[in-house]
Amino acid sequence: MLSRPQLHVALRQQGWAVVSLQQRILSCLEHKAWLQEASDVLSATRAVEATRIQSAWRHKEACHRAISAIRHHDMERNRQQVEQAASIIQRAMLGKWSRSRLRKLHRNELFKVLGAAATDIQRVWCGHASRNLVRNRINLVELQRYNQERHHTLALRLQLGMRCFWARRELTDRYWETKSQLACTAIQCAARVWLARNEFQIHIFEEVQRRKISAVLTVQAFGFSSTPARRRPLARCVFCCVEPPACVLFRWPAVP
Repeated sequence: MLSRPQLHVALRQQGWAVVSLQQRILSCLEHKAWLQEASDVLSATRAVEATRIQSAWRHKEACHRAISAIRHHDMERNRQQVEQAASIIQRAMLGKWSRSRLRKLHRNELFKVLGAAATDIQRVWCGHASRNLVRNRINLVELQRYNQERHHTLALRLQLGMRCFWARRELTDRYWETKSQLACTAIQCAARVWLARNEFQIHIFEEVQRRKISAVLTVQAFGFSSTPARRRPLARCVFCCVEPPACVLFRWPAVP
């Protein structure tokens, strides 16, 4: 058995051991609490740092994306500007080429129209000149024919008047001067001669009418003929009056 001082020493040592154990346990608990707090702080710090790193990385990615988007936008805008400028240049060149081609086509068409107009004007002028020439020739021929017919008619009327006057005068003188057989015989001879002349005048009138128709046909053929045929000289024709001579209209009475 232990003595009292030994027991007191043992109790004191046991108390010191319990206190030291409690102190160690408390220190361990404190250290564990500190470690837990440190781990919590470290976890929070790590989380904050990870959040910051993620934010920085995302910011960097966003910057890269924004820069790439801006570059892509700039490149797209430059490409659109280049395409727009190229389209403007192409449109300007095509417009210039089309205007030059249109101007050339207009010039060619204008030359064709001017050539056709000049040809039409020359053809119209040649036709007008040829028609005027033919018209003047026809008018000259008609005037000559009219003058010839008028002169011939006047001559025939004058001859008819004079012959009728001398015939009436001779017939009256002979009728009133003598009633003999000789006078009758002379009158019969004169009447027969007059009838013969009348028939001869009818024959002349028919011949003149035939020649007149032939002359008119000749003039018409000359008017519708070609240029080489017009250069040949015209055949001479005789124009006559349209009306028959007055000697044809007057006939002597039948002599018994």
